[in-house]
This record gives sequence, C-alpha cells and structure tokens, in this order.
Amino acid sequence: MKRIVEPEWIDQLDPASLEARRTRGELRRMNALMRNFDWFRAQLARHPSLFGRGLELGAGDGHLGAYLFADPTTRRRLDLVGIDRIGRPPAWPEDWRWEQKDILRFEGWRDFPLLLANMVLHHFSAEELALLGSRIRDSCRLLLALETARRGMHLAQVRALRVFGILGPVGYHDASTSIQAGFVGEELPQLLGLPSSEWHWQIRLTFFGAYQLVAERRSSGVPARTRQFRRA
Repeated sequence: MKRIVEPEWIDQLDPASLEARRTRGELRRMNALMRNFDWFRAQLARHPSLFGRGLELGAGDGHLGAYLFADPTTRRRLDLVGIDRIGRPPAWPEDWRWEQKDILRFEGWRDFPLLLANMVLHHFSAEELALLGSRIRDSCRLLLALETARRGMHLAQVRALRVFGILGPVGYHDASTSIQAGFVGEELPQLLGLPSSEWHWQIRLTFFGAYQLVAERRSSGVPARTRQFRRA
C-alpha cells in the first residue's frame, strides 16, 4: 500500500464542538485498545538510565503525559515537556512544562535526550520527516515512537468498528487516513534518516495496528548490533 498523507477531519472542527469531543473520546478508546500508553511506560522502565529531560512531540490532549505522571516511578525519574501547536490542555500535569509551538520550527531539541511520539509522526510528509530527523540526530539518545501500521487488515478493522458504531464518521475517516499515512518495515527510521551505523532500532507491528519503534543511539566504539523487526 502506497503511503498517502492527507489532512484529518478533526483538525478542521471547532475543538469545543460535540463531534470533536466525541472523536477525541474515540481516539482515547483506540489508544486503550492498542495499549499505547502501557507500551511507553514499559519502554521507559527498560531504559532507566535515559530518564531525565524528555519531550513529547505533538502531545495533544495531554493524556499520555497524565498517564505517565500518575506512575510514581516514572514521575520521580522523568521531567517531561509537552509540545504542540495548541495551548496547554487541562490533563497535562502541573509539574511538567508545556510549549505551544510547531515542532517543525522548534529550536530547543538539544535540551532533550529523550523523545516520545504517540500517533503524531504519520502526519508528516517524507520531506518533513527528513527535517525532523535532522533535529532528532542533534541530541536525542532514545526515541520512542508509536505510530500506525500501514496494512490492509487494519483498514478492515476500523471498518468493523464503524459498522458496530464504535467509530463515528470523523473517527472512521481519521483512523483510515492515519493508517494510509502509517509505516511498514524499517520505513520510519529510514525516513528520519537514522543510519544503522549510529542507531540501533527495534520495530514491532501489533495485531491491533500499532507500529512500535525504539531507536537508541549507539555508544561510541560499540559494534553495530543486528536490527530487529517483529510482526505480531
């Protein structure tokens, strides 16, 4: 399936409208179904030495930050900053900073060795991902990115959710659009320009349509390890 990046309808709605609120609720249920937040917490637990200053790209409604802050271990070890074009959402933890900025124009990357991205990178074209990758390579040591997997079976899954009334018109359109803009294989690290000589990455595709990327910068002098790709 060719990768196609198109605007999602929710971005064109009044954020206070009933349809926008309903769609955000559907997105939260999709995150729960895919266990996205659990994945981020588990990955952070596997990399305790890389806790500290972190940046969540496209932090949106702030619910991932709120979920991580609610875990005492994560809260003690992590100082997470959320960045998005919208203002600080009510869910974002008071103890953590918020930046209202376009991440393509953000200039503070060097302050953050840890980057989190939950369902945001699929919004960007190949050219924009290359630009983001050049910023990521400046200072990032660990990138945790959870995106949509671009596979036909997941389009069939969201059609079933629409038939059973779990997704409304906007949610169905945007879920389908995000799948068509998603990633397969080693596509995402390659689009970001993360060379295997400098980065070790692991990729896993899940049954419910998640594309999970863990990209860790190699330490100087450490031999290259085999890249890993797994499919659920």
